[in-house]
Amino acid sequence: MSVTPVKTLVVHTGEGGVPVLAEPVRLVNPDGTPFTGAGAVVTVETLGGASAIGKAVMKASTGAVARTAIGAGTSSFSGAYGDLTGKPSIPTMPTASTLSGATTVGKAVMAAVDTAAARRAIGAGTSSFSGSYTDLTNKPSIPVAATWANLGGKPATAAAITDPAADATAATLGTTIKAMLATMRTWGLIAK
Repeated sequence: MSVTPVKTLVVHTGEGGVPVLAEPVRLVNPDGTPFTGAGAVVTVETLGGASAIGKAVMKASTGAVARTAIGAGTSSFSGAYGDLTGKPSIPTMPTASTLSGATTVGKAVMAAVDTAAARRAIGAGTSSFSGSYTDLTNKPSIPVAATWANLGGKPATAAAITDPAADATAATLGTTIKAMLATMRTWGLIAK
């Protein structure tokens, strides 16, 4: 039969390891008879739930035996790097001025404290040029693209050649064709 606890008791260790309750209580069995204990002696070997390693540590007569049981060693190392022996040599980190293989210009750029100093190190200036042709100054003059209207050296305008009538005779058509050929020769479009 299980019993639900109604009060927490504080147990202190008295003389000889005997537990002492902080306040006096009377222990009774569920049937009301005085509690006398189970009567069985519990030892390390009979302790339930203890592993073989746990039992070996509980039975250890010295710290060395307990450390052996759990595979631990002895060390008084502080954990500080400075307390190590046989430490490796740690090289010093190069700086911008001591970096091997860097040129004088490269070292100056790495040590530049601002963009102006970096530009000075490589001999560069600043520019606010947008990159647009329209923002250029002293631009060259670009001539206007040639069209028939602004083309120089073209032949003078000839007298208009009227279109022959729909019912024109062969003689009239011949006269019109001769006028067109003459105009083209004048302009140098066909050989004379």
